[in-house]
Formats: sequence, structure tokens, C-alpha cells
Amino acid sequence: NSIRAQTLKDIEILVVDDASTDDTPRILAQLARQDPRIHIETLAENMGVAVAGNRGVDLARAPYIARMDSDDISLPDRLTRQKSYLDAHRDVLLVASSIEQIDADGAHLRTSHRARDAFACRWMARFFYPVTHPSTMFRKMAPDGTPLRYSDEMRTTLDYEFCGRLLQQGEAVSTADVLLQYRIHGGSARFGCRDIYRGRILPRPVDR
Repeated sequence: NSIRAQTLKDIEILVVDDASTDDTPRILAQLARQDPRIHIETLAENMGVAVAGNRGVDLARAPYIARMDSDDISLPDRLTRQKSYLDAHRDVLLVASSIEQIDADGAHLRTSHRARDAFACRWMARFFYPVTHPSTMFRKMAPDGTPLRYSDEMRTTLDYEFCGRLLQQGEAVSTADVLLQYRIHGGSARFGCRDIYRGRILPRPVDR
């Protein structure tokens, strides 16, 4: 619903149902009847976030992809602001935002200010993922003409691996604007993550 309420109206909402076993299909069908922008893709078996995310990227017709998890809330002007940023900064492949952390019931926990320019994101990416993944908007196509996709082999640390490959072709930034309410609860994927991706991100050449 927070995506449906965005100030940027000319969007398509791709919902990838990764073989859910609860009441999700009925809820999605009801929402799709209310909003023709919603397109539902249902996977026959649970394949994980990377495969589901790639299916959404493959189906997307727009040049920009806004990432969103089902338990978070996007503030109304998130897409408008992020699209404007990418329109104005052609060298940036991905833009993220600062976030407000909320609990399972939606109560405020803290505000996390994550204003990071391209240099800061590139430096921090040597040690950890420098942006909040559900707050990202990225270009569908990389400068070399290939789609920016997740690695199908990654089930938990796909965001870090994705960032490493993205930084080989362009820049990532995170703005000071708080555009996402990020839900913290015991059932979220971040608490189930036990894998650690240890990769190496090489700096881009710098003209001197």
C-alpha cells in the first residue's frame, strides 16, 4: 500500500510471490483488482530472494528498479526523489536513503542517518554493504548494456555481492533523506542470515 500511495504515479508494481504458503495469493489478487498497476508473478517453488528479485527485474519495463520488501514501508515521495536523483546523476547506478527503524507493530525505534557519497560507499563496501538494500533504486541496465541482476547462487548475502559487481561499472550513493521505514523483527531475513560473503571490491581508476 505504501508503494500504491507514492506521489510518482506512473509506475508498475511487480509482486513476486516466492511460493508463499499463507494467505498471500488471495490478498494479492484482491489488491490487483483494485490497482491495475499491480502485476503478480507466482513462483512454483520457493527459490529465495535472489531468484525472485531477478524475476522481477526481468519483467520490469521501466529503466529504474525500486527495491522493496513486504514488511517495510516507503514514504510517499520516495520514488519521486530517487528517480529525480538518478535523472540528474548519470554516473550513479544506485541510490539509497536514510531510514527510520520500526518494530513489528510499526512503533519508532530510531532514525538511522546514512548520507554517504560515492567515495564513502566505495570505501565502506570493502568491509560491509554500505546502503540499506530495501531503500534502493537502481538502473535496470549497466553501462555495458547488461541487466543489473542478483547472483542466483546467493540466498542470504545477495545484496553485498550485487553491490560489488555494480561498483565495477558505476557509483552508489545514499542520501540524507529518510525515505523508508525499515521493520526490525525476529522473523526477518537479516536475523536468519548466517553466511558471510568475503569478496574483494577493486577501486575504479582515478584520473590524476
